Amino acid sequence: MPMYMDSPGYPVTAKSNTIKVAVPDYRINNRTTFNYDGVTAFMKVNTSLNDKPMLGVYEVFSVASGDLSLPYAVK
Repeated sequence: MPMYMDSPGYPVTAKSNTIKVAVPDYRINNRTTFNYDGVTAFMKVNTSLNDKPMLGVYEVFSVASGDLSLPYAVK
């Protein structure tokens, strides 16, 4: 499952209760239909512990749908 974060190359805009992310179509294999959800979480980069993932989710603050059911669709 791809993860798009507020990072260079993917402009993110927020207005009221809407967040828009501009992802080039070639980065999603030119697909035009897929579902997604929004999650805010505390993530941490690990560079020293071999038994831990390089990027780990340590706390989930909220899930837009409430249950991670991927109810949102690309418009």
